[in-house]
Amino acid sequence: MGIALETGRDRGSAYEQGLYYMLLLVFFAAVFDPMARVLHMKYVAFGVLCLFALHAWWSGRMGPLFKPGLRFWAVFAVLVPGYGLVLTALRAGQVSLGADSVYLSAGVFLGYCLLLNSAGSVQAAIRALDRVLMLLAGSILVLSVFLVLAFVQIIDLSKPLFAFLLEHGIAFSGIREYADLRLVNLYFYSAPMLVFVAARRWDIYFSAGGRGDLAAAALTSIALFLTGTRACIVLAVLTPAVVWGWRRYGPWWSVFVFGAAGGLLLVLASMMGAFTVMLSSGEYSNAVKLAYLTHYQSIWSDLGTLLFGQGFDAVTWSETFRGMLVGGSRSTELTYLEVVRVYGLIVAVAVCALLVSPVFFWRRMTTPSWRFLPMAWFLFLLLAASNPYIFSSTGMTLFGIVSMAMLHDMVRARKERHAVGEQGAA
Repeated sequence: MGIALETGRDRGSAYEQGLYYMLLLVFFAAVFDPMARVLHMKYVAFGVLCLFALHAWWSGRMGPLFKPGLRFWAVFAVLVPGYGLVLTALRAGQVSLGADSVYLSAGVFLGYCLLLNSAGSVQAAIRALDRVLMLLAGSILVLSVFLVLAFVQIIDLSKPLFAFLLEHGIAFSGIREYADLRLVNLYFYSAPMLVFVAARRWDIYFSAGGRGDLAAAALTSIALFLTGTRACIVLAVLTPAVVWGWRRYGPWWSVFVFGAAGGLLLVLASMMGAFTVMLSSGEYSNAVKLAYLTHYQSIWSDLGTLLFGQGFDAVTWSETFRGMLVGGSRSTELTYLEVVRVYGLIVAVAVCALLVSPVFFWRRMTTPSWRFLPMAWFLFLLLAASNPYIFSSTGMTLFGIVSMAMLHDMVRARKERHAVGEQGAA
């Protein structure tokens, strides 16, 4: 028997309602316990979800998207990590993962997408993630007020709370300074996911939304701004323009928006000290990333490594790679260059093509309430370029929803074309 909406209103709604609450738990854990240090919440949530998945499979609720979803999942969970393990054995003479275990765990986190096998289940996932991320946005706003009050020495009621957030790998806080500009910095490790809810809320507002929709959209952008990182600040400002333009002119509008923003930043850098510091090659974060490029060039001077990669845990045997790392880290923040270093250019191109496919297939996302998904994923991919977000519960949560929505609309379009063809033949 098929699943959910196709098998009867009551059974379908019951499955999707149950899935909604399961995903609400999983997404809450991924957002508010990304390091699994609070009662191992993330692992408990995924364990509960696995039991739900077994029940769904046993009761015959794996619907028409299960098989294409399984093939899609197998690429990230089996084929690509399997290649990495074989490559590691050949290059290092042993099989070890180290910090690169994220490439293997990413497939595990992505496994939840196999439950998104109908339109209703995809929508349930979107609703669940939206609720959790709106809670995150509200939390950032409230905690930022406490942070400002403590900074200006009016009242400080939040020291124990911020200490708890830092100790458990949930968030860190402070005041970030760029020359004479001081910004509140309340960075939750899952904060990049806010681009998802920001894109959704601005899309709702631009679809003839009211004042309440505008307030919700503004809330998400302000929360993203308050995370304090330069990339989040830029996207907090530009997301409304990207969403508005994408709806009217398509994704190439985004190129124009970011090009114009880049030009404006250069002008501001020549006029204001804070922007000069932000863009300076001498600024610590910028200097580290620029230094990485020289080391990558050295690693890729070997053609075999460039084409086929180093494999996992190269820090244990590659002096060149070990020498480029700073502060005890075991990988760099340049996500896409790291994919090339680990897997080689050939496999990396295939992996990146899969990652970016929802953006290129944006026209095939025909369900009206899902059209924001390619925009949200595009913005997240930009954030991930200089931060290790994709191969984590954070990135895989978004990628699973976006990809299964894309698969759903593509399969539906194929069935509709087939039906039209049969009618024409008749």
